[in-house]
Amino acid sequence: LHDNARQSAYKGAVGEDRNQGEGLKTKEKSNANMVARIFSRDKTKRKRRRLTMKEQYDIVQIFEKNPKLGHSVVAEQYGIARTTVSTVLKRKDLIKMEIGIALVRDK
Repeated sequence: LHDNARQSAYKGAVGEDRNQGEGLKTKEKSNANMVARIFSRDKTKRKRRRLTMKEQYDIVQIFEKNPKLGHSVVAEQYGIARTTVSTVLKRKDLIKMEIGIALVRDK
C-alpha cells in the first residue's frame, strides 16, 4: 500500500497523468529544461578587463582581413565577451581615427 502511495505522489510531482501516462507535459518539460540550463551554467564570473587601443585596432584589422570570421572566435582569443567584439567593430572608424592621430603625434 505504501508503494502505491509513493508512486502516486511521484507521478503527481513530475506531472504524470495517471490516466494517460504521458510523463511531463510540454510546458512543464520546457520549464524543466530551462531550469536545468540555468543551473548547469558555469558559475565563474569573467573578470572585467579593458582593451587597449592597440588590441581594439588589432581586432578591427582581423575582421578587415577576414570579414566572415565569427565574433566568438576572436572573443575567445582575447578573453572577452562576444558583445565586446561587436562594440569594437561598431566603433571601428573612431578607433582607426584615434590610432592615426596617435601615429602622427608620435612622429
